[in-house]
Amino acid sequence: MSKIAIKSAAIGSGTFTLESPATNTDRTLMLPDEAGTILTTAGVPASAMPAGSVLQLQHTQLSTPNSQALTTSALTEITGFFVNITPKSVNSKILLQVSWMGEITNDAQWGSMFSLKRDTTYLGHPVSGNRTVGIMPPSITYPVSGDNNSTPNGCMFQYIDTPSTLSQVSYKVCITTCSPSVTLWTNAVFGYAANNTPGFELGMSTITAMEIAG
Repeated sequence: MSKIAIKSAAIGSGTFTLESPATNTDRTLMLPDEAGTILTTAGVPASAMPAGSVLQLQHTQLSTPNSQALTTSALTEITGFFVNITPKSVNSKILLQVSWMGEITNDAQWGSMFSLKRDTTYLGHPVSGNRTVGIMPPSITYPVSGDNNSTPNGCMFQYIDTPSTLSQVSYKVCITTCSPSVTLWTNAVFGYAANNTPGFELGMSTITAMEIAG
């Protein structure tokens, strides 16, 4: 005959009470024949989730148009384009999904790359000489070269990071360009600034961080 043993913790001063419900019906609780953690109404602890489970999701959505000047060959953080997440486990991976809409002036989209930073740490392709490196270049919605007043650009990419921390981290979307005198518009095209009328596209940009159990 197997036995049931209740073992007290070696540390701690609290009293753990097993209390029966107010019922007139006899019931049997069958314990599973395996080791594990009992789930309660307090929620499933991160440590009990199997590898590959989504532990949490954080999301930032930008809808306001804004513009900023870019410095040649420098990694520039896009204004307001970041998401914060506090991992529940040091073994977790963070799946990042980025979607950007806007315009890069002076045909500089041909020499630009989007990247990410975790706090102050650069993520993506390692720097190689004078090359413009990153994760993903922008694409052109319409194949019209030299039109800086109505041709939107876009970019979508994913990245998996392992921050190995329980502290909050901030993931920031960045861009670098090899062209001089470049202006980056986010959520709008260049012509929106002087022509706030129909025909000048407005859009939205998003960044999502999902913590995946390791």
